[in-house]
Amino acid sequence: MDFDLVASIFNPILMDSQKISLYRVKMDDLSVEFKEKIATVLSQTDWVTINHLSHPKTRQKLILSRGLLRLLLSHYLRIKPKVIKLAINPWGKLYLPNHALQFNLTHSGCYLVFALSEGYSVGVDVEQIRPLQCPHRLTQRYGTPTEQTHWQTLAPPAQQRYFFELWVAKEAYAKALGTGLTGTLGQFSGLETWDRTEIAPPGGWPAQLWRFTVADDYVGAVCWGITPGADASTPVQTQSVDHFPPGFH
Repeated sequence: MDFDLVASIFNPILMDSQKISLYRVKMDDLSVEFKEKIATVLSQTDWVTINHLSHPKTRQKLILSRGLLRLLLSHYLRIKPKVIKLAINPWGKLYLPNHALQFNLTHSGCYLVFALSEGYSVGVDVEQIRPLQCPHRLTQRYGTPTEQTHWQTLAPPAQQRYFFELWVAKEAYAKALGTGLTGTLGQFSGLETWDRTEIAPPGGWPAQLWRFTVADDYVGAVCWGITPGADASTPVQTQSVDHFPPGFH
């Protein structure tokens, strides 16, 4: 495996914070050979999860996303991808047991996005803007009254984009918190700007939000904050993907 090629797959997304590292991968750019090779880094536990999936495309996407995650984590942890121990919390979020490195991943369309941080709980979401069925009902369900009112003033194309901008911000927050979306999406607003901002539902966990895009028809958001109960003085260390360790097997 050409490790320079591997490093080039993870394209950094530049942002104004040193606390988070963001990388995007365009799945359409990956060769058939690479997609076959990446499957060799998966653990037995990964395969148990994958083999429960019946749809071939869903299986292939999970093979690719889990393999790329292991490859990226191997750079930070300096160990072989296959031996990395991953755990899953009760709400389905993957994490590294007993380790300060936090991560999250998301995919939509042909893009995968990975977020990593040390000492900060992180969540990321990206969505391809697309037509929605019953968009008014979705906005009523997941938007605050202010957001619903603003949505009604927009033309249909702008309504689609606005809904997804709100969705990725709120989902990134829920993923950073690690407890899922239930009861979260309609509880806070103040997400109308593309600037970095502080967000939290009333009386909830405070976090930072930053928006990004991977292509013209995509919107994304990453959210991070001190893990509830953790020491706020935890040092933050980030590094770019400049090379990968031997042992891609």
